[in-house]
Amino acid sequence: MYGGKRTTKDLVRIISARTQMSQIDVSRVLEQFFYALTSELKDNNEVQLTGFGKFYNTVWAPRTVNRVGKPPMKIGSRLVTNFQISRGIKEKINNKYRKYLKLVEAAESGDTAAIEQLKLMDCWENGALKDR
Repeated sequence: MYGGKRTTKDLVRIISARTQMSQIDVSRVLEQFFYALTSELKDNNEVQLTGFGKFYNTVWAPRTVNRVGKPPMKIGSRLVTNFQISRGIKEKINNKYRKYLKLVEAAESGDTAAIEQLKLMDCWENGALKDR
C-alpha cells in the first residue's frame, strides 16, 4: 500500500526479512538504537545519521497563550526535539511520489497497465483510488 502507516513491529519484520536476522535480534538492535538516540538527545547532543538526517533539540522561549473565555496561560520555555531529513532521502521520497501521481493520472484516464500497477500497490479498488 502506498502511504500507509508502519509500526515498530512492521519495521522489525521488514528488516528481519531483508537481513536474515531473527525478529528478536532486530527488535533488540532497534531497542538499543532508540535508547542511544534518546540518551544523546537528553544530553542535548545532535545526532547526525549520514545519508538519513539529523535529530537535534531547540529551545522554545516562554510565551503566553490566549484562550477563548479563559484567562491567558503562561507556558514556560521547553526543549523540543526536531528531525531534519537528508536531501538524498527527501529526493527519493519526492521522486517516488511523482511516479505515483503519474500512475494515478494514467489510471484515471483508463490506462490498464497503470491500474494494474496501482492494484499491486493496494491503492486501486472498484475503478477508483482507495480512500485513506
